[in-house]
Amino acid sequence: ASGSEMTMVWTSAKSSETASSSADAAGRGAAAPRGTAAPRRTFFAMPEGDALPVVGGLIGANVGVWCAWQVVDERLMTEHFTLSNDDVLRRPHTILTHFFSHQSGWHLIGNCVTLFFFGPEVVGALGAARFLGVYGGAGLAAGGGA
Repeated sequence: ASGSEMTMVWTSAKSSETASSSADAAGRGAAAPRGTAAPRRTFFAMPEGDALPVVGGLIGANVGVWCAWQVVDERLMTEHFTLSNDDVLRRPHTILTHFFSHQSGWHLIGNCVTLFFFGPEVVGALGAARFLGVYGGAGLAAGGGA
């Protein structure tokens, strides 16, 4: 069999397996997934569905703030994008804005790569709103030592 025939056979077998497992789950009265299921994607494919604006927006915000740290006055960035126990009452927005500041370019790359590959799966499992809640909770926990 040629490569394309093998792919078609494997794809149709996988489709039947998925369909039968879905039917089995439906027959057992399994609960519907909470979020929109993340579509299967190739390794470097862009996120789709609910994940695209959520994951893309977070990556964009992280990159945008990192770029601002490179060109904007450091005092302004420190006042508005870092969390300090002394200043949080005067600048409560820093509780959220510090989520997007990174120690280095490598820190930013590591976080964005992780977000790109795992974010769509988590958005699919939890839904966009719950995913943003988890993201926010992680940001609050990360700033807890300030």
